[in-house]
Amino acid sequence: AVGSAASRVATVATNHASLLLLEVSGLLDDNDDSDTFHSVVSTVVLTLFGRALAETEYLSRSSSFTYDGEGGDSTAALIAMRCMAQASILLREHLLEACPPSLLSDTVTLSNLAELVCDVSTRADMGIGERLEKYIDLLQRTGQMQQQSKTALSDSSLVLHPTWYVGDGLLLPPLEALSTGMICCKMVMDAESNNPSPSMDDMSRADVMHSLGSRGAYSTALRVL
Repeated sequence: AVGSAASRVATVATNHASLLLLEVSGLLDDNDDSDTFHSVVSTVVLTLFGRALAETEYLSRSSSFTYDGEGGDSTAALIAMRCMAQASILLREHLLEACPPSLLSDTVTLSNLAELVCDVSTRADMGIGERLEKYIDLLQRTGQMQQQSKTALSDSSLVLHPTWYVGDGLLLPPLEALSTGMICCKMVMDAESNNPSPSMDDMSRADVMHSLGSRGAYSTALRVL
Protein backbone atom coordinates (compact mmCIF):
# COMPACT_ATOMS: atom_id res chain seq x y z
CA ALA A 1 0.00 0.00 0.00
CA VAL A 2 2.83 2.38 0.87
CA GLY A 3 4.64 1.59 -2.38
CA SER A 4 1.52 2.26 -4.45
CA ALA A 5 0.88 5.53 -2.64
CA ALA A 6 4.51 6.63 -3.08
CA SER A 7 4.33 5.79 -6.80
CA ARG A 8 1.18 7.88 -7.21
CA VAL A 9 2.80 10.78 -5.36
CA ALA A 10 5.88 10.47 -7.59
CA THR A 11 3.76 11.16 -10.67
CA VAL A 12 2.57 14.56 -9.45
CA ALA A 13 4.88 15.93 -6.73
CA THR A 14 7.44 18.60 -7.57
CA ASN A 15 9.54 17.94 -4.46
CA HIS A 16 10.65 14.67 -2.85
CA ALA A 17 7.32 13.74 -1.26
CA SER A 18 7.46 10.15 -2.50
CA LEU A 19 10.87 9.63 -0.88
CA LEU A 20 9.65 11.20 2.36
CA LEU A 21 6.59 8.93 2.36
CA LEU A 22 8.79 5.84 2.06
CA GLU A 23 11.01 7.09 4.88
CA VAL A 24 8.31 8.11 7.39
CA SER A 25 6.46 4.84 6.78
CA GLY A 26 9.52 2.96 8.00
CA LEU A 27 9.62 0.89 4.82
CA LEU A 28 13.19 1.88 4.00
CA ASP A 29 14.33 0.57 7.38
CA ASP A 30 12.46 -2.74 7.07
CA ASN A 31 14.21 -4.74 4.36
CA ASP A 32 14.25 -8.18 5.99
CA ASP A 33 12.19 -9.57 3.11
CA SER A 34 14.56 -8.50 0.34
CA ASP A 35 12.33 -9.65 -2.53
CA THR A 36 9.30 -7.70 -1.30
CA PHE A 37 11.39 -4.66 -0.38
CA HIS A 38 13.06 -4.64 -3.79
CA SER A 39 9.72 -5.00 -5.57
CA VAL A 40 8.10 -2.10 -3.70
CA VAL A 41 11.00 0.35 -3.91
CA SER A 42 11.88 -0.52 -7.51
CA THR A 43 8.27 0.27 -8.49
CA VAL A 44 8.73 3.79 -7.13
CA VAL A 45 12.11 4.08 -8.88
CA LEU A 46 10.66 3.06 -12.23
CA THR A 47 7.78 5.51 -11.74
CA LEU A 48 10.34 8.29 -11.21
CA PHE A 49 12.25 7.15 -14.32
CA GLY A 50 9.02 7.10 -16.32
CA ARG A 51 7.99 10.58 -15.22
CA ALA A 52 11.41 12.03 -16.01
CA LEU A 53 11.36 10.45 -19.47
CA ALA A 54 7.80 11.64 -20.18
CA GLU A 55 8.63 15.19 -19.04
CA THR A 56 11.77 15.20 -21.21
CA GLU A 57 9.93 13.97 -24.29
CA TYR A 58 7.23 16.61 -23.81
CA LEU A 59 9.73 19.43 -23.33
CA SER A 60 11.82 18.27 -26.29
CA ARG A 61 8.78 18.41 -28.58
CA SER A 62 7.57 21.78 -27.36
CA SER A 63 10.81 23.67 -26.75
CA SER A 64 14.18 24.54 -28.20
CA PHE A 65 17.54 23.63 -26.67
CA THR A 66 18.78 27.13 -27.42
CA TYR A 67 19.06 29.59 -24.58
CA ASP A 68 16.47 32.30 -25.14
CA GLY A 69 17.33 34.76 -22.36
CA GLU A 70 14.05 34.13 -20.55
CA GLY A 71 14.80 30.88 -18.76
CA GLY A 72 12.42 28.93 -21.01
CA ASP A 73 11.40 25.57 -19.60
CA SER A 74 14.32 25.29 -17.22
CA THR A 75 12.05 24.99 -14.17
CA ALA A 76 10.13 22.15 -15.80
CA ALA A 77 13.41 20.49 -16.73
CA LEU A 78 14.54 20.79 -13.10
CA ILE A 79 11.48 18.84 -11.96
CA ALA A 80 12.48 15.93 -14.23
CA MET A 81 16.07 16.18 -12.98
CA ARG A 82 14.80 15.97 -9.41
CA CYS A 83 12.91 12.78 -10.26
CA MET A 84 16.16 11.20 -11.42
CA ALA A 85 17.95 12.44 -8.30
CA GLN A 86 15.34 10.72 -6.12
CA ALA A 87 15.66 7.53 -8.16
CA SER A 88 19.45 7.65 -7.82
CA ILE A 89 19.27 7.98 -4.03
CA LEU A 90 16.79 5.10 -3.70
CA LEU A 91 18.90 2.86 -5.92
CA ARG A 92 22.29 3.64 -4.43
CA GLU A 93 21.36 3.89 -0.76
CA HIS A 94 18.60 1.29 -0.47
CA LEU A 95 18.05 -1.11 -3.37
CA LEU A 96 21.70 -2.00 -3.90
CA GLU A 97 22.09 -2.79 -0.20
CA ALA A 98 19.14 -5.18 -0.13
CA CYS A 99 19.13 -6.60 -3.63
CA PRO A 100 18.46 -10.29 -4.38
CA PRO A 101 21.41 -11.78 -6.33
CA SER A 102 19.19 -12.46 -9.34
CA LEU A 103 18.37 -8.74 -9.68
CA LEU A 104 21.77 -7.29 -8.84
CA SER A 105 22.91 -6.76 -12.44
CA ASP A 106 19.76 -4.88 -13.48
CA THR A 107 19.80 -2.81 -10.30
CA VAL A 108 23.44 -1.79 -10.79
CA THR A 109 22.65 -0.79 -14.38
CA LEU A 110 19.71 1.38 -13.29
CA SER A 111 21.78 2.96 -10.54
CA ASN A 112 24.59 3.84 -12.96
CA LEU A 113 22.11 5.31 -15.44
CA ALA A 114 20.39 7.46 -12.82
CA GLU A 115 23.77 8.72 -11.62
CA LEU A 116 24.83 9.49 -15.19
CA VAL A 117 21.68 11.53 -15.84
CA CYS A 118 22.28 13.48 -12.62
CA ASP A 119 25.94 13.96 -13.52
CA VAL A 120 25.05 15.45 -16.91
CA SER A 121 22.22 17.51 -15.42
CA THR A 122 24.54 19.21 -12.92
CA ARG A 123 26.29 20.73 -15.98
CA ALA A 124 23.13 22.74 -16.74
CA ASP A 125 23.38 26.48 -17.29
CA MET A 126 21.33 29.33 -15.74
CA GLY A 127 22.03 28.07 -12.21
CA ILE A 128 19.91 24.92 -12.72
CA GLY A 129 22.92 22.66 -12.23
CA GLU A 130 23.70 24.32 -8.90
CA ARG A 131 20.08 24.04 -7.79
CA LEU A 132 20.14 20.34 -8.61
CA GLU A 133 23.34 19.84 -6.62
CA LYS A 134 21.73 21.55 -3.62
CA TYR A 135 18.67 19.35 -4.04
CA ILE A 136 20.83 16.21 -4.07
CA ASP A 137 22.53 17.44 -0.90
CA LEU A 138 19.08 17.93 0.65
CA LEU A 139 18.07 14.36 -0.23
CA GLN A 140 21.26 13.05 1.31
CA ARG A 141 20.70 15.01 4.52
CA THR A 142 17.09 13.88 4.65
CA GLY A 143 18.26 10.29 4.43
CA GLN A 144 20.77 10.94 7.25
CA MET A 145 23.74 9.91 5.13
CA GLN A 146 27.24 10.06 6.55
CA GLN A 147 29.22 13.07 5.29
CA GLN A 148 32.11 10.89 4.17
CA SER A 149 29.84 8.67 2.05
CA LYS A 150 28.94 11.45 -0.36
CA THR A 151 30.03 10.71 -3.89
CA ALA A 152 31.36 12.81 -6.74
CA LEU A 153 27.76 13.07 -8.00
CA SER A 154 27.05 15.91 -5.57
CA ASP A 155 30.57 17.28 -5.25
CA SER A 156 30.61 20.93 -6.29
CA SER A 157 34.25 21.66 -5.60
CA LEU A 158 34.58 23.96 -8.63
CA VAL A 159 32.65 27.23 -8.38
CA LEU A 160 32.75 29.35 -11.53
CA HIS A 161 32.46 33.12 -11.61
CA PRO A 162 28.75 34.14 -11.36
CA THR A 163 28.83 36.02 -14.67
CA TRP A 164 29.82 32.83 -16.50
CA TYR A 165 26.58 31.02 -15.88
CA VAL A 166 24.04 32.49 -18.27
CA GLY A 167 24.14 31.62 -21.95
CA ASP A 168 27.89 31.81 -22.45
CA GLY A 169 28.35 28.31 -23.88
CA LEU A 170 30.45 27.01 -20.98
CA LEU A 171 27.55 24.96 -19.62
CA LEU A 172 24.64 23.14 -21.24
CA PRO A 173 21.21 24.76 -21.60
CA PRO A 174 19.00 23.03 -18.97
CA LEU A 175 16.80 21.19 -21.46
CA GLU A 176 19.82 20.01 -23.44
CA ALA A 177 21.46 18.73 -20.25
CA LEU A 178 18.30 16.84 -19.28
CA SER A 179 17.69 15.46 -22.77
CA THR A 180 21.32 14.39 -23.22
CA GLY A 181 21.25 12.40 -19.99
CA MET A 182 17.84 10.84 -20.62
CA ILE A 183 18.76 9.89 -24.20
CA CYS A 184 21.84 8.06 -22.89
CA CYS A 185 19.63 6.37 -20.32
CA LYS A 186 17.07 5.28 -22.91
CA MET A 187 19.72 4.01 -25.34
CA VAL A 188 21.27 1.78 -22.67
CA MET A 189 17.90 0.51 -21.41
CA ASP A 190 16.84 -0.32 -24.96
CA ALA A 191 20.12 -2.15 -25.55
CA GLU A 192 19.77 -4.07 -22.27
CA SER A 193 16.24 -5.15 -23.19
CA ASN A 194 17.31 -6.11 -26.76
CA ASN A 195 14.48 -3.95 -27.97
CA PRO A 196 16.08 -0.91 -29.60
CA SER A 197 13.79 1.96 -30.49
CA PRO A 198 14.37 5.44 -31.93
CA SER A 199 15.44 7.93 -29.28
CA MET A 200 13.24 10.92 -28.57
CA ASP A 201 15.02 13.11 -31.10
CA ASP A 202 17.09 10.59 -33.07
CA MET A 203 20.21 11.69 -31.24
CA SER A 204 23.06 9.20 -31.67
CA ARG A 205 25.74 8.27 -29.16
CA ALA A 206 28.21 10.31 -31.19
CA ASP A 207 25.89 13.34 -30.97
CA VAL A 208 25.65 12.93 -27.20
CA MET A 209 29.42 12.73 -26.82
CA HIS A 210 29.94 15.75 -29.08
CA SER A 211 27.39 17.74 -27.08
CA LEU A 212 29.21 16.95 -23.83
CA GLY A 213 32.72 17.30 -25.22
CA SER A 214 31.98 20.67 -26.80
CA ARG A 215 31.16 21.99 -23.30
CA GLY A 216 34.27 20.50 -21.72
CA ALA A 217 32.44 17.67 -19.91
CA TYR A 218 35.06 15.15 -21.04
CA SER A 219 34.83 12.81 -18.03
CA THR A 220 31.07 12.54 -18.47
CA ALA A 221 31.49 11.89 -22.21
CA LEU A 222 33.86 9.03 -21.40
CA ARG A 223 31.23 7.47 -19.16
CA VAL A 224 28.86 7.31 -22.15
CA LEU A 225 31.39 5.03 -23.88
